[in-house]
Amino acid sequence: MKNIGILITTYNEESRILDVIESAKLISNDILILDNNSTDRTVELANSVKNVNVITHDIPLTSYADRIELGINSLIQSNADLQFIGHMNCSERFNIKFAKHLLSLDLSGFSAIAVYRTARTDSFPTHPYHIFIF
Repeated sequence: MKNIGILITTYNEESRILDVIESAKLISNDILILDNNSTDRTVELANSVKNVNVITHDIPLTSYADRIELGINSLIQSNADLQFIGHMNCSERFNIKFAKHLLSLDLSGFSAIAVYRTARTDSFPTHPYHIFIF
């Protein structure tokens, strides 16, 4: 398996957290949950999964760059040998076909690949883009 770290940002995702972690495990053994002080069982459920690290924080949801910086720095500190870092939220999943394709690619020539999209929570743009860094 390629040395990919996956950052999953969460807030009150108990109904989806285990599914998104299972999806991320298709491509990574280094998964970090960055939770924004959920009031449900998100953290408890994430902590129940072997080899998943969980960090809670109180950075406002509107401070996207600060949250992502914390997550990326935490992933790098936990595994300095990471080649790639990807970011997901709980509405995203890797399917088996894409995971197999990604893992089969020779990514040695890539410095970055960006995948952009817009996400909204209650009509507020909470995730103006997602970037998968290679």
